Amino acid sequence: MMARLIVAAVGIAILLPVVFLCPLWVFAVFIGAISALCVREFLRCTAPELPLRMRIVGMALAAVVPFAGAFGGHNAVTAAAIMLSLLYLAAEIILSFQREAPISMQSILAYLFSAALMPLLLGALVRVGTAGEWFRARLLLPFLIAFTCDSGAYFVGITLGKHK
Repeated sequence: MMARLIVAAVGIAILLPVVFLCPLWVFAVFIGAISALCVREFLRCTAPELPLRMRIVGMALAAVVPFAGAFGGHNAVTAAAIMLSLLYLAAEIILSFQREAPISMQSILAYLFSAALMPLLLGALVRVGTAGEWFRARLLLPFLIAFTCDSGAYFVGITLGKHK
């Protein structure tokens, strides 16, 4: 649990300057890196049998989608990234049948969710940053809510939880 608190403290120390002091494209790079790490961790947990190259392609596509939102081309780039991930997935499925080691449906759906949907949802944070005034406060709000809920749950668990 202490590791989570340390990660949160470091994350807040990095997040605040990125949101309030840096231009939007730096925030987009930051969200792209978070998106790529999310894909890596999600695929590592849900589909460990996937080849490393599938994880790398998913991470690369996930990093590009939020970055495109900073420059207004998010619709075309997102559609292209989803189509590329579908084409790559089809090629991997064909290759897996040639090797007689088919990929499970659970792994296919995990890859689609992580390489297509998660970057789209995280890229929405970057698109919020392109909208009018007070956008920096709106960029910080989802992180603030998540950190507050997590910290509150931690301290309530310590106070009211069962002790060994």
